Amino acid sequence: MLEFIKSVKKNLVIFSLVYVVIGVLLIIGKKESIRAVLAIVAIGSAVVGVINMIKYLMMDVKERYHRNDFLVGAALMVAGVFVYFSNSAIASKGPLLFGLSMILSGFLKLQDLLDSKRVNKNVMTVYCLLALACFGMGILILADILKTEDLTYLIAGISLIFAGITDLASNIYLAFALADYEDELNKAEEEPKEEDIENVEPIVQETPEESTPEPENKDPENI
Repeated sequence: MLEFIKSVKKNLVIFSLVYVVIGVLLIIGKKESIRAVLAIVAIGSAVVGVINMIKYLMMDVKERYHRNDFLVGAALMVAGVFVYFSNSAIASKGPLLFGLSMILSGFLKLQDLLDSKRVNKNVMTVYCLLALACFGMGILILADILKTEDLTYLIAGISLIFAGITDLASNIYLAFALADYEDELNKAEEEPKEEDIENVEPIVQETPEESTPEPENKDPENI
């Protein structure tokens, strides 16, 4: 269970929940909820950014050298603050933001596909279908094919709920898969290999040789 918790991507969990909340608000409040949605996105982005920065500062020096969590965290925090204070200007671009969010979720599914192959899980078909669904919904929102504002926001809300739930489910699935994969590796390291067993020479216990008594040399003079 501890390995599972360590494997869960905390940032992705937050974004998944934000997606679901945004989707519900869009379905309930339609266009009027965009400002509330943007405020949630801004706060969520800033929180995730701060978490990334704190994680970076708590890392070991060797691990920190190859990571850019601090830079990513700072960018998310700045973006969150910008969105929060530019709420009204960005609200008019709602469909664009939601469409791009779905495209992003599609690429995330492809990343999950690659991660699943690394831990020996063959779920390529599932992830490809999920990615195609996200791409299709994103393009549908961006192209404004529906031409009806209310219907566009309804589709955007449903799409974001779908993206949030599937991203969260994928995160949990991969966390369990990674934990199982690490357990298998640990067991394989602990078990002796067949080659090592074959190369071990049997220990032969030497038995002391029975010494045969030497015949007594009889002195001829005593005969």
